[in-house]
Amino acid sequence: MECTIDINKLLFLQKLISLDCSHLAKHVFLYRLAEHIMLADTDINMRGFLPEVVCILRKYGLVETLENYCLRAEFPRKETWKRIVKHTTGSEQSDLYKEGLIEKGADRVVRVHSHLQPFSLYSVARRNPLYKHQILRLVKLLTIPVSLACCPLCYKISSDMVQHVLVYCEMLSGVRNQMWDELTDLLGVRYARILFKKTDAEVTVIFLGGLWELDGEPDLLATRDLFRCCVANTFHQIFQILKDYS
Repeated sequence: MECTIDINKLLFLQKLISLDCSHLAKHVFLYRLAEHIMLADTDINMRGFLPEVVCILRKYGLVETLENYCLRAEFPRKETWKRIVKHTTGSEQSDLYKEGLIEKGADRVVRVHSHLQPFSLYSVARRNPLYKHQILRLVKLLTIPVSLACCPLCYKISSDMVQHVLVYCEMLSGVRNQMWDELTDLLGVRYARILFKKTDAEVTVIFLGGLWELDGEPDLLATRDLFRCCVANTFHQIFQILKDYS
């Protein structure tokens, strides 16, 4: 919420600056700006929009843009300013997002979904409603904390039970091997080779919805969806096997 208010104030600043000098609002803004500059080295505290937006500019490291306007009467155009604001505020909020998850013990979520864009699996589920239930099962694995546990299938102790089930458990090798055969046929030589070169930890993150090289190909949306649905369907089967053993 605070970030949204900051963004709107920063965009309003650009709108004020871009006004023609014939507008009364521009006159008021320039008067307040001059007043702010003159009182900068005094103990007098100004109130209102201008001191608030200056604090916001400092918060996101953008105060130089206003200083440049004061010295050269230059300020980014509307679309350029929107991109700058989106990038700077997004980075700040992304850091707060990660810190909040880490404090709550959700380290796995940070590794898989470390940005503020819609989660990849959410988008896949919307485009493929027939796999919505399977994808939901996969998403639920993100909520399982990283901790020492005993596998109910092979009875081995693992420091990360989710990764153990997705990658290591010998009792599930048949299901996983079938999935790998399907993924190899689906991805082709190039992306299959990239995936096979990943570490076990990286493969776990990708299977749980983390982005990888294939997600950078906008022309392969159908392939990306099939990849996610294949993985989700496999681990839905694994979930059923675990449920039968528990």
